[in-house]
Amino acid sequence: LYNKFWGVNKIFDFINSGLKTERNYITLQENKQKIKNVVHNFYNLSEKEIKEAYQTEDSRDWKVVNAKKDIKANYNKNCYQEINYKPFEKRWTFYTGKSKGFHGTPGNKMVQNFINKENIGLVIKKRNFEKNYTHCFVINQITDINFLSGQSYVTPLWIYKENGDAFNGNGKHKNKVSNINIELEELLQNTYGKKNITEEIFYYTYAVLYSNIYRKSFPELLKIDYPKIPFTKNVKIFEKLSILGKELADLHLLKSAKINKPQVKFLGNGNGIIEKLKYDQEQKIIKINDTQYFDNIKSELWEFKVGKNQVIKQLLKQKEKIEFEDAIEFSQIATAIYETFKTQNKIDEIYPKILNGLIEK
Repeated sequence: LYNKFWGVNKIFDFINSGLKTERNYITLQENKQKIKNVVHNFYNLSEKEIKEAYQTEDSRDWKVVNAKKDIKANYNKNCYQEINYKPFEKRWTFYTGKSKGFHGTPGNKMVQNFINKENIGLVIKKRNFEKNYTHCFVINQITDINFLSGQSYVTPLWIYKENGDAFNGNGKHKNKVSNINIELEELLQNTYGKKNITEEIFYYTYAVLYSNIYRKSFPELLKIDYPKIPFTKNVKIFEKLSILGKELADLHLLKSAKINKPQVKFLGNGNGIIEKLKYDQEQKIIKINDTQYFDNIKSELWEFKVGKNQVIKQLLKQKEKIEFEDAIEFSQIATAIYETFKTQNKIDEIYPKILNGLIEK
């Protein structure tokens, strides 16, 4: 059955790795001011001082002398960019696009589809060794190669003109073209009797990847290659799953209005300093110190993973202190995950109907 499905690499023409910095602890910082400080230091300090200050040494694809040259050449340009570091986690970087400069492998061909562009993309892995399949997420900015912990691949929905030959002659008078395989897109258009379904195909794919039934049906096959997607012949099923996939994507990009009704709250009096994280399953709380905690943390929320990332735990491990803005963001992310569970249940009500009539390769 699975071999009748369409591999993600057959659905999308262009798939490539995320950005590889070679020195995350230097080149990725938690806010814009911190990366500005790094850039300022690389511009002003000597190579020896930089190595001492950042406790770093040269390697094949990253050398202080080249990183410094790259910074000097672009210092007065606005190269500051937000980057997807982990699911629901952002960092800031200084992106010049130069190979073996401030970044080791900047991945220009991929990145140029996201910098100052309206786009979304799918992050997946080609192989994984986890018991359960959770290795996919949606993004709308440049993305680190270890986003899913281990080599992560990005496929944008739209390809912009900077990529030149990626248009294959199809982009006349357009500034972007669909990254969906043209033969598949035409086949689906003809099957469903509708045009302009590029985004619907993307969201349909995302919905299928988040079906628990799908994930549990092919645990071993999902470990060994890009995931494969079953396409229904039924336009109504296609449309319903596309809508649910869009709901999921908006939740994961924190764009959904649903996250503004918090299902998790930060309670207690104190200074917000994280002394020791402790999850209490019985009380459904995460304590950060003796007096402060997040409530309504059910076990499925605490255990929720994207790739190897246990999201809720990972978010709090990165912090030393919970500020007001941190509490709001954490609550929004937790709410997005709870709403994800609800949307997955809706997808699972529809998913079995796909298999009643498949579009075969």
